[in-house]
Amino acid sequence: MDQHSDSRRMTSVEIQAVTVDDAVRLALEQLGRGEDEVEIEILSDAGADAGDEALVRVTVKGMASQPEPRAARGRG
Repeated sequence: MDQHSDSRRMTSVEIQAVTVDDAVRLALEQLGRGEDEVEIEILSDAGADAGDEALVRVTVKGMASQPEPRAARGRG
């Protein structure tokens, strides 16, 4: 199995880690991209509590997934 071809198809990942920096690093590794090739959203920063972790969403620039129109089908 070729992991590199799989990572090039992924356009966005959400990663949870102890710190935002760790989460971003792991997301970049998983996507196989550099920081200049992605947009980074911090969904949750690690808090002061020992159990808290950071959550980030990293999306390849220009590859943002479009939401599916859910309400459009049921109306009419």
